Amino acid sequence: MRQINIPAGGFDYSAVEAGPADGPLVLCLHGFPDTTATWVHQLQALASAGYRVVAPMLRGYEPHTARTTRRYFARDLAVDVIGWLDGLETERAHVLAHDWGAAAGYAAAARSDRRLRSLTALAVPPAGRFLESLPRRPDQLWRSRYMAFFQLQGLSEWWLLRRRGQVIRRYWRRWSSGWSPPEEVLGPAIEALAQPGVLPAALAYYRDLFAVTDPRWRESLDMLTRPITVPTLIMMGGADRAIGARLLDTTVRRDDFPAGVRVARVADAGHWLHLQAPRAVNREILGFLRGLDD
Repeated sequence: MRQINIPAGGFDYSAVEAGPADGPLVLCLHGFPDTTATWVHQLQALASAGYRVVAPMLRGYEPHTARTTRRYFARDLAVDVIGWLDGLETERAHVLAHDWGAAAGYAAAARSDRRLRSLTALAVPPAGRFLESLPRRPDQLWRSRYMAFFQLQGLSEWWLLRRRGQVIRRYWRRWSSGWSPPEEVLGPAIEALAQPGVLPAALAYYRDLFAVTDPRWRESLDMLTRPITVPTLIMMGGADRAIGARLLDTTVRRDDFPAGVRVARVADAGHWLHLQAPRAVNREILGFLRGLDD
């Protein structure tokens, strides 16, 4: 694995790269509260299969992007995805994304489908349908109650980082049904969020979800409700306690995916299914990508 920088939008984004330089590109996008370390198993498996794999740090997850970036709407995240492809001098790529990274992937697929060869979304059903259905799902509203707490600026930052990130550790375990994440993954996430300005930036993703008077909010929602015209794989853990896997039954509509959609559930895995059940997840991902690249 190699550390690289990707120029995009006036910034240099830190990233991890693995695999042959001439292999088909897979862009891996992490979520919250997380970093590129989350992709350790997928970087190895995809690189061994001949793919060039690049995992950048999302906007706001490094002090230099947190200080100067003030927009975290889906439309802005889509611009980042395309900017990373430009910075990597690659016309098209597969996108593999988890949590907020998946929201960015959905937005990028809707905005610039010609730049994506495929989309694999982990732990998040189709983002537009998810937001539409949320008010009618009291079970999911209860699971998502942390989003309301994240609106309390200052207090939520203090609470999450107190006692060296104890609450962040609790979220990781709770959202994956008591599973204990490896310290080599969780440690870097807490360290990244503790850097100046990073945690407020990471929480701004959630705060912009409720910025309904901003025209960028409506533009983002319109983008997320467009059909996804690239081949798509959606995977969720059956034991995910952040976003219930049953949402797949109502949010995945075949008409929204004219290029095809495949849905997979990993029964005993939680929100971080790619870390908790890497063999099962990697098998699905590689089978999906090989079917497109052969």
